[in-house]
Amino acid sequence: MKAMELKNEELEELKDSSKKISDCHLYDICKYEQESECCRYIMMIVEKDITVKVCAKKTSLKEKIDKMVEAKLMSTNKDNCEGL
Repeated sequence: MKAMELKNEELEELKDSSKKISDCHLYDICKYEQESECCRYIMMIVEKDITVKVCAKKTSLKEKIDKMVEAKLMSTNKDNCEGL
């Protein structure tokens, strides 16, 4: 996964509890850790020393991620669901 610098408002969007991806969704739908099937919108943030996986599809980061995929800067390029 490629690291991305976030603005404060982008980080706040991702901290919304509705963006947190459940383990079941993460592995069954997002295809986390499944190489070429993995969703491009999975992001990891650290909250209180715990890494949380969140969905960035319905955030202001979607366009930035899509451009990175288009420029072939990301190896994960799938769009696996409607987003959280």
